[in-house]
Amino acid sequence: MSVPTYRDYAWTRDRPDLFEAFCLSIIPNVTAEQVLAALPTPASTLIGTYSDLDERAFDNVGRGAPDVVGLLEYKSSVVMFEPNGALGINPTIMQPLSSGREIVCNYSGGHGVSHFYWFVDGSLRTSFEPLFADSREGTDPDALLSLMSEIGGFHLDSPETEPDEYLDDEATFALCEAVTGIRVTDTLLLESTYVVADIPTSEI
Repeated sequence: MSVPTYRDYAWTRDRPDLFEAFCLSIIPNVTAEQVLAALPTPASTLIGTYSDLDERAFDNVGRGAPDVVGLLEYKSSVVMFEPNGALGINPTIMQPLSSGREIVCNYSGGHGVSHFYWFVDGSLRTSFEPLFADSREGTDPDALLSLMSEIGGFHLDSPETEPDEYLDDEATFALCEAVTGIRVTDTLLLESTYVVADIPTSEI
């Protein structure tokens, strides 16, 4: 099986409606029900479309508002998508959930800050800001280095000059696929049925 490259996700640049501010987590070998059981008890849940998820997420903002997550099942995995959310990069939640499995998370806050997290069997194995992929943290920060190089698009050495082109966003989507085997498409996100849950921030 060939390794995906940043070119496979060039289309994401044309979807600011999906990826201006978001958190995307891919959780293999699990059901939506199992993921929901591992999260803090939701204040409410519903079965709905992407439009339901998006509307609920942007209706619940501000201090004390719940984290709104959408869980869709795909190829024995769960894709957790959060418009304008960040639950997927919370180690308190994701490290226990990663026991016995690997979880990847791709986050963009819409304010110039983004993160990639790779949780493996209860630990944060690798994390970095995609724009500064030469600086990585975690229990094994270089574990994905060869894969990142094969994917392309990451600046893995501290550049002496400003890069001509930034492709780190596309590369991060490709890295998520390379680790989990799950290819995320706009069709998958927009046309799937979700379990939409309001997770109280007071319980995190």
